[in-house]
Amino acid sequence: MTSTAVRRAVCVAACAALALTVTACEGGKKNRGGGSHGDSSTQQDEKPQVLKLGQPAPEPQTFSGAKKAKFEVAAAKVTMGKPGDLADLDDQKTAKGKVPAWIYVKAKQVEGGAVKKPMIMSDFGAKASGASAKRLIMIMGELKSTPKDCVDGDDVAWTKGKTQTICDVYLVPEGKKIDEVLLSRGFTAEPQRWTVNK
Repeated sequence: MTSTAVRRAVCVAACAALALTVTACEGGKKNRGGGSHGDSSTQQDEKPQVLKLGQPAPEPQTFSGAKKAKFEVAAAKVTMGKPGDLADLDDQKTAKGKVPAWIYVKAKQVEGGAVKKPMIMSDFGAKASGASAKRLIMIMGELKSTPKDCVDGDDVAWTKGKTQTICDVYLVPEGKKIDEVLLSRGFTAEPQRWTVNK
């Protein structure tokens, strides 16, 4: 064998050994749960599935008004208002160019004792053709146009096993309809989403 052939054979063997070493290191990192590939996969796994109305969120949720209780929640339906439904709102600057939309959420308390005002709806929001729908906070009373089946969650006597569909009003740019309901899952986590049939 010529010296050139010997050098070539040694080079091939060294490259093969190096490749095996790198593969083993990567495998070790994966087995220990480390490495950028493992982190990326975990983040994708944590991204919540988009649900249809009526489907409960995969995990029970806690809310700021009742941190020791957990609720199974599902966006249930959306009722769109019409121009003029905000005529009795005191702040007409807020109402300008907007229509109300009532978002309904079915909630069941699955853990914890009796709680008052768990503030479930405060973590819900919505999108209307890409624009954010903001919850309308009313200190006293409600809009005259509020549907009769819209139940304020603060008026419910919550105990373990209690199931109730609650509702709140949101403001949507006039001419748009809510196409997605969102549940906040924290500042860094993706929100849970429900699609709304048009």
